[in-house]
Amino acid sequence: MGDGFKFLSMIAFLVSSTKNGYLLIDSVEAFHHPKSLEVTTETLIKGAKENNVQVFLTTHSLEFIDTILEYGMEESVNGRIIYIKQEKGELVHSIETFENAKEIREILGIDLRG
Repeated sequence: MGDGFKFLSMIAFLVSSTKNGYLLIDSVEAFHHPKSLEVTTETLIKGAKENNVQVFLTTHSLEFIDTILEYGMEESVNGRIIYIKQEKGELVHSIETFENAKEIREILGIDLRG
């Protein structure tokens, strides 16, 4: 069993056992081939909706950002992207809806990883 499958199994277990709670995931793309991110995204979003789980996650993967924006919008997820970067020695941030974040990615080609 590969690391990606083990991680996906762990995500499915955690999201189903965290009813009405919060789930924090660091580097959600770790151990995954970019194609398997779609399955992880679907599992995460469906499980979170079914179990009323609020998910906070970090990623360095543009592929994952694009995947979660696309699937999240299809599933009418009330999600937000918090974009943090450093400018002139100061941390600045922006909070965007999935719709706005997708538009920023498509029209402006901005890298939302910071």
